[in-house]
Amino acid sequence: MTEKKKIKNYVRLLHSFLPIESIRTKAEEGYYIEKPEFLLIELLGRETQNSIMEAVAIILRKKDLKWFGKDGLINLAEKYGISRRLGFLLDAINFESSKHLIEEEIIKRIKENVKGRSGEMFPRDDVLLTRFQELSNKLAHQALLTKSEKEELEKISGRLESYKELSEKWGLRVILPRETIRKVLEDFGVKLAK
Repeated sequence: MTEKKKIKNYVRLLHSFLPIESIRTKAEEGYYIEKPEFLLIELLGRETQNSIMEAVAIILRKKDLKWFGKDGLINLAEKYGISRRLGFLLDAINFESSKHLIEEEIIKRIKENVKGRSGEMFPRDDVLLTRFQELSNKLAHQALLTKSEKEELEKISGRLESYKELSEKWGLRVILPRETIRKVLEDFGVKLAK
């Protein structure tokens, strides 16, 4: 379908051998050309459910992502302080799929750069944070809740904190519903683990 109105910006992902700092350029047509590795880091930095879904899609779609080396994802994640988030996301992809889609060596290398706990909440999506805070406040006043209300709140809370084991491993407090990652995997035809 032909676009009827003028669009100011598009993003096109291309692999390039140029240094990561010089790759984002605006073409005459209004396109931004950006390395997938850099866009992935930017998406993880946004910390919304949508940006996480887009990051998962890039990881699944781009089989030739550069993981190692100076301009590799592992190094970029460390440089921008998001190694925990990237490591968690890769681990969650493997956790949700019936086979390991991400090489264990990649996850192991990221884990080497992560020490201790950060106490960081991931993602810092306003919608999720607000919902989580409401649930926490209600659960703090359990004496005022009926048994069915308490059970319902605990169920919703469990849905938001469904990655407890991975949260511990990466030193994050993850409040991401499993459906966020599972949806992208399903869309790409990946067989899910039970």
